[in-house]
Amino acid sequence: TFDSFDAFDVKNDFHGAEVGGVWDVERGCWGLSLLGRVALGNVHQRVGIRGNTIVAVPNVDPVLTAGGLLAQPTNIGNYSRNQFGVIPEAQATVSYRFNCRLRATLGYTFMYVSNISRAANQVDLNLNPTQFNGGTLTGPAQPAFAFHGTDLWLHGFNVGVEYKY
Repeated sequence: TFDSFDAFDVKNDFHGAEVGGVWDVERGCWGLSLLGRVALGNVHQRVGIRGNTIVAVPNVDPVLTAGGLLAQPTNIGNYSRNQFGVIPEAQATVSYRFNCRLRATLGYTFMYVSNISRAANQVDLNLNPTQFNGGTLTGPAQPAFAFHGTDLWLHGFNVGVEYKY
């Protein structure tokens, strides 16, 4: 039996400063709240690639080798880099006050995050099968690791009820 394992772990940490503002207005029972802010700073990206294969033959001790299918000795390791990141956010919330104690809200939030790493983007599908199961690499060193950054778009809706007592 062949038991193959690949893992592509990614972590993004943002460190920066944020500035923004909120505008609230109420007219009768209706209310509107608008929020806008932007954060600028550093995105520290970390990617960890690991994998192994266990080959088991009846009546013989299992053999463990480095590398699975997509994680091979040519790309296994821990990698990190720093990128400049921007995170703008916009939020709009409409509210309706039924009485002095009960209020309902409906809102939308948009957020964009630049320069992040995602696990699926770090997988190199160009494989050199000579190194499978501990074989000696012959030919190009593939799969190879290279950072592939992307952006993230987030949309959110919220519904709320507030009761003051």
